[in-house]
Amino acid sequence: MKIIEHNGTFFPEETKTPHQNLLAGSEIYKKYIKDMIQTLADFHEFAEQNNILYSLSGGSLMGYYWNKDIMPWDDDIDVMVGEDDYFWLKKRLWDNGQPMEIPKFNTGWNSRFWRKITVCGKNYEFSTNHLNEGLSQNHLFKIIPISDFKKNRAGGLDVGLCGRLKNGKHKEYWTPGRTCCGPTNNFDKKLCPIVSFAGVTTRAIKRSFAQPYLDEIYGKSWVIPSHPKIKHLYNLKDYR
Repeated sequence: MKIIEHNGTFFPEETKTPHQNLLAGSEIYKKYIKDMIQTLADFHEFAEQNNILYSLSGGSLMGYYWNKDIMPWDDDIDVMVGEDDYFWLKKRLWDNGQPMEIPKFNTGWNSRFWRKITVCGKNYEFSTNHLNEGLSQNHLFKIIPISDFKKNRAGGLDVGLCGRLKNGKHKEYWTPGRTCCGPTNNFDKKLCPIVSFAGVTTRAIKRSFAQPYLDEIYGKSWVIPSHPKIKHLYNLKDYR
């Protein structure tokens, strides 16, 4: 098995991405990721203009901790915002959007609401599974680049809701029972500094705060089941 090295991360040559099923490192993958990075850059500018506090989360946050870049086999970007900011963002983008035909995906993403939106002067697609505001619901919306890439699988910038429970722990309102390390209402902004990620400006919650949550979710080796079971800076001997 041939091993590819990318910025200190090693992975098998034939690795495909978990959502778009693209060959990692291929030309079409590079084009797709370029669009995703621009999406994050525009989201960051929009968030800063509107005083929205957010952070990279999930695999994107781990990629930042590893080498300040997207995991070389990943094909979406995850961010988290607090309850008030989440609902404000969702309503603002939806209300200012234009109706679109809902595409059919051959993955499990159930989008019943779809609109064309504008973020920082650029057109994007907005997708969500419901428009309810109660915290009992599963909450996630996507901002997806409009490009000539023929998508039949959901991807994009995933914006999730992170809330604070009465016991002080943080809860993700997409995956049932999962904690999260994103900002919540009235969160200390100093814990979500502005950083550089994949060549663009964004925000990432400090590792000292996030690591216990990531350890709880993914285990201390930070393995995501839908991604290659590979940790940053593994030795090549581990593959022989």
